[in-house]
Amino acid sequence: MQHDDTLEQATALTGEPVTDRFAAKLRALRAQREWSLSRLAAATDLSKAYVSRLELGERQPSLPALVALARAYGLSVGDLVDEEPLSENITRTGSFDWNADGGTPYGRLVGGSGVIDADFSFDGRTLAEGSSPEEMVACAQAACAAMSLNTLITAAGYEPRAIGTRVSVTMEVFDNSSGILQSIDIELRADVPGMSATEFGQLAQRVSRNSTIAKALAVDIHIGSTLVG
Repeated sequence: MQHDDTLEQATALTGEPVTDRFAAKLRALRAQREWSLSRLAAATDLSKAYVSRLELGERQPSLPALVALARAYGLSVGDLVDEEPLSENITRTGSFDWNADGGTPYGRLVGGSGVIDADFSFDGRTLAEGSSPEEMVACAQAACAAMSLNTLITAAGYEPRAIGTRVSVTMEVFDNSSGILQSIDIELRADVPGMSATEFGQLAQRVSRNSTIAKALAVDIHIGSTLVG
């Protein structure tokens, strides 16, 4: 017999929400085994909706739920609640060579994968003429936000047809050509069958906390969302 929300809420360990790291660990465990939410629900005798809310960090698990999850994954309860992330180190590299000899100084950025190869200049950075490091931040955030949103949508039990992102990075530029990154604006659009605009908006707002690039940047991040289809 499946646990319902009332039972889980009554037997919760504390009144505090599940941490993002614990929720991410639950998502990672299921992804590693390539299980659907339905399969995990059947293996734990927990409802699909309840498991989804645990993976989204919206609910605090009860002790019986923790025991059921740990057994399903072949872990002890202690290993399950240990918030050390399931991870491996992935190193990315890049190089930048600045040519200051001549009339117009410029630099060349090359990514270690060979995919990124771009020339930068002061005009490109401060006058928005050509590419710039800030444009690279916008591209990185756009890709990361889309993938983060996809993870949250699938964890909620939906299958998105399409996700699109548009990111604007604003930098305050001073007379000495220095600048300060002020804010990032993210506009998210998605076609998700069966999902309401309200639920989509709630998940979209979580992107600023779940996106890897967003976590690395100490700036104001504003999220806008549109559910299409």
